[in-house]
Formats: sequence, structure tokens, C-alpha cells
Amino acid sequence: MSTGTSFLQDDLYGSIFVDTRQKDTHQTSFPRFCTMAPNDDGNNAPPSPLPPALPHKRDPSLLEAFRYVNSVPGKDVRGKLIDCFQQWFQVQSEGTLDAIKDIVGDLHNASLLIDDIEDNSKLRRGNPVAHSIFGVPTVINTANYVYCLAMEKCHALEHPVAMQVFVGELLNLHRGQGHDIAWRDAIRCPTEEEYLVMVEDKTGVSKALHVVV
Repeated sequence: MSTGTSFLQDDLYGSIFVDTRQKDTHQTSFPRFCTMAPNDDGNNAPPSPLPPALPHKRDPSLLEAFRYVNSVPGKDVRGKLIDCFQQWFQVQSEGTLDAIKDIVGDLHNASLLIDDIEDNSKLRRGNPVAHSIFGVPTVINTANYVYCLAMEKCHALEHPVAMQVFVGELLNLHRGQGHDIAWRDAIRCPTEEEYLVMVEDKTGVSKALHVVV
């Protein structure tokens, strides 16, 4: 006998059929998440798979703030560090090496957009901060969008360990930033050990992705 419930859940893709039942071996199996298209008579047709979400078609108009912060380059320490690692590891694929540089650079510059908001900064690299020009909501969304685009680039490497490192270090990045903000707002001086952990959390993604591939 089957147990559980079935329900329709609305989201951006329309009505989604979510089946939580445990089916026996005599039942027809459908994908867990499938679209429900109506027939001409108004009844629901059999479920059909959702269209593939990747590759994503990016919208350049949503990346103006990111292009702005990229227009004044920094010291490119991360790129130079990757080149140093390359002297030892000799990654054969230049495409892979360039992708890693892009991923690390995108994460870094997107984090600067958020940092400037959280720190109430006025200048970045000698220029007005992005959110003073484009507005706080737009810049937050742009930075999050770039995080996701960087994740897509990492996913395209088809390297499970790289993807695992990306997700883990992105979580660490936000944990480290959270501690930094919490100590500042609470006017609390962390211990030396706490501070070093925070620094490692905020910078680990750059080092980890350099060496994983």
C-alpha cells in the first residue's frame, strides 16, 4: 500500500506536482518534480519533466554594478597566486586555469559589493562605492547573482571536488563575515584564535579553489 500525501505547489514555473508517497513496485514511477500541463478539456495531463535550468542565460543589464567595481582593478593578488601554484601543479588545460581565475575573481569582487554596504563605506579603490550609484537593493541582488554565476562556472568544470569546495568555502565566507560584523556591532574584541578562524573563513575560498583542480 502507498502512504503519504500528494499536493500541488505553485512557484515561478507554475504548478508543480510533488509526490511524497512511497510507491510499491506495481505503480508507475514519475520524476519527483514534474510539470502538470492541462489538456484541452481542462484536465491535467500526465507529468512531464521540467526544462533544463542550465546553461543559464545571463542578463547583462543586471550586472552594471559588478562591471563598475571591475572597471577599477585591484592588485590581482589572487590571480598572481594562481600563477604561482601553476608553476608547481602544471595544469594542462588553460581553459580550466582561466575558469578558476574567473571564479575566484568573481567571488572576490562580488563580496566587495556586499562588504561596502555592510561596512557603510564611501569609497572603493578611490571611487564612490557601487551602492551609492546603483542603490542598495540593486547592488545586493547583483552581488548574489554573481555568486550564482560563479557557481555555474564551477559546476561547468564537471569536477565534484571543486564543486564541494566551492559550496563549503562560500558558506565559510559568509560565516566569517557574519562573525566580523557581529563583533563590530557588539563592540566585542575576539580572541586571537577566533580572529584567525574568521580570517581563514573569509579568505579560504581563494586558496582552496586554487589547488583543488
